[in-house]
Amino acid sequence: MAALLVLIISAPWSHGVDQIISLQPGWNAVFLEVEPANEAPGAVFAGQPVEMCAVWLPGAAKVDSLVDLSALPKKAAEWHIWQPESSPSAFLNNLRGIKARQAMLIKATAAATFTVSGEPVFERRTWVAPSFNFTGFDVDPAAPPTFARFFDGSRAHAGLKVFKLVANKWQAVAGSETIQRGRAYWVWCSEGSDFQGPVDVSLPLAGEGALTLANDGSAARVEISANGTVPVTLNMTTAGTLPLLQSTAGGDEAALTSPLSLPLTSTRKILTLRRALDAAPDMATSTLTIKGGGMSLLLPVRGAR
Repeated sequence: MAALLVLIISAPWSHGVDQIISLQPGWNAVFLEVEPANEAPGAVFAGQPVEMCAVWLPGAAKVDSLVDLSALPKKAAEWHIWQPESSPSAFLNNLRGIKARQAMLIKATAAATFTVSGEPVFERRTWVAPSFNFTGFDVDPAAPPTFARFFDGSRAHAGLKVFKLVANKWQAVAGSETIQRGRAYWVWCSEGSDFQGPVDVSLPLAGEGALTLANDGSAARVEISANGTVPVTLNMTTAGTLPLLQSTAGGDEAALTSPLSLPLTSTRKILTLRRALDAAPDMATSTLTIKGGGMSLLLPVRGAR
């Protein structure tokens, strides 16, 4: 049976974040979370027994049936393929770069464990519907939620049609099964949705992969709320070279130097973040880790001039 283990090691952003990927012989469904320092597939998989990598780039494409692994490689609008240059089918390659937040199918000829180093990227999920979506989840490896818990309160995912890859075949997942971080799953979404899971985090600028704080005393408002029927208490920590100040409604501003506990209900809360003036170079960076409800989110924060 193919297996996958991914560890996310939080570190100062300037030194990157490491994602450790373990592959078993055959096909592996992987969700890449970091932006590789060198995005060329040949660099990411250098020295590894990778026969093929297929990345799902859906755009607005609808998927009503799961990919037949035996049909790869082939060129299709939603699939980009890479094979080593030594492969006789390398002329089919149309995958030029591997990006963060991508779901991939990786075919390995032998077991291997390797590290992908790069920058963390924050992304709010937008589901394609009505369609299967090939994706992974920002769950806490130490306390992952079940699929039923993760999608609690989401009308678009009622019925929980989820599939995982087992021994080169797609297998239905029960709602009671826990989610594995770093693993990619096919998940059915019946209608347009931006459901994020038990914890919903929104940045001031939609589509931004990081939070930028200027050195002029201005602050950024991060919106956080809980979804579903179970109360959530968040624990937030920061690591890096950019000192942060934080406050919530009705609270005093304080340095974010120790774990911050924030109880959540269905009411959206505002976390205000500001950089400590003149405390670090303009381009300093930190990573804010937000844990709660079975989730573990990495929010990159960078200083701007």
